[in-house]
Amino acid sequence: MIRKAVFSGKFYPDNSHELKDFIEKYAEDVRQKGSYEALNKLGLILPHAGYIYSGRTAIKAVNKASLLIEPKSIVVIGTNHTGLGSAVCSVWDDGEWETPFGSIEVDSEISKKLIESSSLFSVDYSAHLYEHSIEVQLPILQYFFRGFKIVPII
Repeated sequence: MIRKAVFSGKFYPDNSHELKDFIEKYAEDVRQKGSYEALNKLGLILPHAGYIYSGRTAIKAVNKASLLIEPKSIVVIGTNHTGLGSAVCSVWDDGEWETPFGSIEVDSEISKKLIESSSLFSVDYSAHLYEHSIEVQLPILQYFFRGFKIVPII
C-alpha cells in the first residue's frame, strides 16, 4: 500500500527543489561546531509542526545524527492528532510512503516482528492517513540519509 504525501504544500514545500532549498538553508555545517558526545545515537525526538515553525530544529538534529549513523531502518513514532485508528500503536506494515523526494520503503520485516511481539502493536492504516506527525519528518530524513527503510507507528 502507498501512503501519499498528504501534507506536502501545507506543512512543508511540495516542490522537491524548494524543499531541498529550505533544508539546505538550515543545514549549517555542523561538522565544524562542537562535540557530538551528547547526541543519542539510538534515537532523536523531533518536532513535527510545519517547517516554518519547527523545521530548523529538526533539520539541525538530523544533520548532526547523520555524522554518526547510517541507518538501514528508522522507526518513526508519531502522535495521533486525529483520533482515528486503533487504541494501541498503529503500524503501517507494508508498501511505501511518498514524499517530494521520492518514495521510502516500509520495513515490513521489522513491522511484522513488532506486531507479532506484542498486543500493543497492530496493523492499522487509518491512523496514518490524515496524520502529519510522521510525514513531516520523512523529507528531512531523506535529505540526510540514503537507502533506509521506515517503520511508521502512530
